Amino acid sequence: MAHITEIAVTETGSERYPLRLDCRVDGAAKTYFGAGLAGCPEGAQWFEADTGRSATVPGLREALLADSEARLAAERVSELQALEPVETTVQRLRARAFAQVDQRSDQLIAAGFDYGGIRFSASLEAQIRYTNMMVLADTLAPLDCNSLDDSTYLTLPTPDDLRNFCMVALGHVKGIVDSGSAQKEVVRALETAEELTAFVDPRPPPTDVPIEPGG
Repeated sequence: MAHITEIAVTETGSERYPLRLDCRVDGAAKTYFGAGLAGCPEGAQWFEADTGRSATVPGLREALLADSEARLAAERVSELQALEPVETTVQRLRARAFAQVDQRSDQLIAAGFDYGGIRFSASLEAQIRYTNMMVLADTLAPLDCNSLDDSTYLTLPTPDDLRNFCMVALGHVKGIVDSGSAQKEVVRALETAEELTAFVDPRPPPTDVPIEPGG
């Protein structure tokens, strides 16, 4: 069956052939003129514009019917959106903007943090581990900490080194959470659907987000 795309039906004003169909059939541009009811192209009889012969392209009627159904569905969606209360629209867009901020924060945290030229995990599991490490630093030091991708490790020889490492890690996460909270304040201050639609979290995404082997 022929593959029909880029369908466009227009009215010609002619009594004999009131409809014109422009489309692509298997990638080739085609024009047809139709005899039938305006607004119901799927039921029209079509003739090739260049030869005048009756169009017998397989799938032409089915493609027109699918296109007509798609247009009706799109019109229905537009009608429903127009009926949606402005307050509901704003609430929905605000929730989407909040989700965008959360997603960016998650990406930044997943990218880990740098310490001593090595990238380490900042996952929730790692944050809990770092908190416990700070409490038990005197007992745990010296301690080897694996990198985010487990390709290397860093030895923290003293309790102070261990505490400093953990403070940098937790401070990094706090900075991301705080920046996310600041962006949510920006979202809360936006009042119209247009403003909320245009909102983009300005924090640049991480250039690389390694997959955390074990958190």
